[in-house]
Amino acid sequence: MTEETDAGRLLPGEMVESTLKRKLSPGCVALGARLDRIRFEWFYLVVALVWGVAIVVVVPPFQSPDEPAHYLRAWSVANLQLVSSPDQTVTVPENVASLPDRIGSAMIDWRTNLYSPRLARSLLWERISLRRQEQYTSASGAGPVGYLPPAVGIAVARGIQHSPLLGFYLGRACNLLASVIIVFFAIRLLPFGKPLMVLVGLFPMTISQMASLSPDGLALSGALMFVALVLSRAQKEAVTTRDVVWLGLAATVLLNAKVGYAVLAMLVFVLAPRQLGGFKRYATCTGFVLAAAFAVAGALFLTAPAASTASLAKLGVTGVDPAGQLSFVTHHPYAFLKVLYATFETYATPLAQQTYGVLGWLQVGLPYVGMLLVGLAVVLFLGQTESVGLVAWQRFVIILTGAAFAAEIGLALYMSWSAVASPVVVGLQGRYFIPVTLLVLLGIYGVRLRTQRAAILLMIGVVAIVILTTLRALVKFYY
Repeated sequence: MTEETDAGRLLPGEMVESTLKRKLSPGCVALGARLDRIRFEWFYLVVALVWGVAIVVVVPPFQSPDEPAHYLRAWSVANLQLVSSPDQTVTVPENVASLPDRIGSAMIDWRTNLYSPRLARSLLWERISLRRQEQYTSASGAGPVGYLPPAVGIAVARGIQHSPLLGFYLGRACNLLASVIIVFFAIRLLPFGKPLMVLVGLFPMTISQMASLSPDGLALSGALMFVALVLSRAQKEAVTTRDVVWLGLAATVLLNAKVGYAVLAMLVFVLAPRQLGGFKRYATCTGFVLAAAFAVAGALFLTAPAASTASLAKLGVTGVDPAGQLSFVTHHPYAFLKVLYATFETYATPLAQQTYGVLGWLQVGLPYVGMLLVGLAVVLFLGQTESVGLVAWQRFVIILTGAAFAAEIGLALYMSWSAVASPVVVGLQGRYFIPVTLLVLLGIYGVRLRTQRAAILLMIGVVAIVILTTLRALVKFYY
């Protein structure tokens, strides 16, 4: 029996909706109307700024990974020392160099801290020393771009001559503001999947990096902006020269806030040759964007002081030989792929936790309920019915770019932090994979299984992997 409606008659679903509307108070109806008008980018801006400011204040100084080193590097950039000395030192005021030790909170094991809010308040009024000294920092090899927002805050503190600690907090605040504003415009530009970018942009780990002195804040926001720029251009009938110039500028600056992010310039291949007027112009324009990203990345790499064996030993890293490691990888590529697989298999759970959020010096584990709710939200967002103008090969490019970025991060850490032929990559942290998370989600966003055959094939593939990996784990453990 088919469902029909005559003039003046309501279908069953419409009757329920009409009844609910009569029962709801006018206030609830008005609230619902307001929620319908909220734009995702404005929601993100308000929540990220409020939450970020709370983290700026609540997290003690130097309690973000490598924040003492980033503090010294940001101060040197504020002094216009864009390249560190060959001996990995930067020139800073004396009481800036000594602040991490004096404030009592610059340690990994918080149980050994000597920090107190009263001491911090007293240090806020300390005048900046006129005497300068050379100070070693493990962040000496980092380029200046990622430290520009914190350097602005530090410059303000220098202008009023108060104080090393005030410069620290103003640097955090400026880093947060710049990063959040970039993501705000990225969400506005993104043509589809806006809730996914909001969610990734509000991961506790994402916000904590934005609210620190780490260049990761600007690197993550820059990566999200580049993704939005490329995908917005991919929806256009024709990509203009102006569009290509904007992509080149974004690749030059935003993808070089931190070493390694230039690989994300591969996303430019999401553009189709027909949008650029043919293969010749397509090759020229994509080559321009890639060259812009990698030329700056190469220049930063060549001008950065190399980490010495002694400096790595201070950090507990031994047996590192980048040239020897590269030789091993090039002569045994399959062995390196096995190393990557073993690394992700071994550390999948802690890396997933860190991607969502393990704060402080990776010591403050967050409740699992938050991560589970985020996973549920992702599932619901992926089920949205929204027009997504991507074809299969474009989705492949997006996911392949994420995979290439993950592999490149693994290779970089394998060469710089791992002993030659180490069975796993040392030094991987979850926050490196936040852009990968977004790319994978956008790559599968809007995919619909339109036939039962497709559902069956997917089910067979998933179940086969589950069975094989389970049996492998059992055999490995018992035999």
